[in-house]
Amino acid sequence: MNTSTARILTISQTESDRHKIKTFISRMPFDLLTERDFKVGELVPTDDYDFAIFDATSLPRIDKSTMLSDTETKHLDLFRDLLTKPIKYVIYYGEFLHDLDRERCPSANSKFTLFARIRELIDFINSYKS
Repeated sequence: MNTSTARILTISQTESDRHKIKTFISRMPFDLLTERDFKVGELVPTDDYDFAIFDATSLPRIDKSTMLSDTETKHLDLFRDLLTKPIKYVIYYGEFLHDLDRERCPSANSKFTLFARIRELIDFINSYKS
């Protein structure tokens, strides 16, 4: 797998967030331009993907005392549901999340680190022996 063959699912909270990440990805060397690869507020079967990007850019920094709106809570619950699916790795793209599973979820909080985490994860998947 490389940047042009990686199968990546992205899940965003809003259409605006979806558009931003889709535009970003389209400018990178990733072959992800089909509508099925960019979802808003829904889980889909993950069997066809190498990993996912969970777009949490609309969420605030989340520590143990952070109060979230119903919409924000629903989006965070979607992230937790994604972790129960048969997809091994999920890049968390957003601000700090206090209980992030660092073994499965590398994090990125900017476009620069998102690009780096995608490339690093592809290299890791290709190199790591189970």
